[in-house]
Amino acid sequence: MEAFCIFIAALLAFLWIGFALMPWGVWRNREVLEAAPSPQKESLTEITAVIPARNEAEVIAQTLRSVAVQGTDIKVILIDDASEDGTAAVARKLAIPNAQIIVSAALPDGWSGKLWALEQGWRQVMTRYTLFLDADIKLAPGNILALKRKMQQQRAAFISLRRSIRLIASTCRIAKSRRPQVDASFWKPAFYSRSAASKR
Repeated sequence: MEAFCIFIAALLAFLWIGFALMPWGVWRNREVLEAAPSPQKESLTEITAVIPARNEAEVIAQTLRSVAVQGTDIKVILIDDASEDGTAAVARKLAIPNAQIIVSAALPDGWSGKLWALEQGWRQVMTRYTLFLDADIKLAPGNILALKRKMQQQRAAFISLRRSIRLIASTCRIAKSRRPQVDASFWKPAFYSRSAASKR
């Protein structure tokens, strides 16, 4: 048993070293996406936010409101993934313009719950750009517009963001920055251009 534990520990150490030496080095990324000014005046009719949600009644309102204030005409597809806490009901009460609420269908073989929810939302998207957003993420005003401009400038098919995490030395606690960082790896939220990434 002791030999097995040593083997597992060595394997994990090897994997972590391999991850640290990978060429893309996500921890070395220092690019910060600054929010665009005056986002409420900008039309975001080309963008749909796809939000899978399971038992997110406590946070879904702030997430949806943070999307709604990003600009005019943005579309929202919320997929209620078998929530038991009234997540969909909370979302409906907000009456967000251009918002569609989908009740997730039964999980097919070979799918995980969240990916199946995302797939169902993705199938309903008709706009050029798609924003995949977790149900507990509160965006700062101007984030989506800045992301759209970034994609257009770089002619990118896909951009993903992650939250910056910093250590506060005086209290030794970790706080999450409100400014997302541009990252090439698969973090959420993710932003796709339909013109470059064809749908199935």
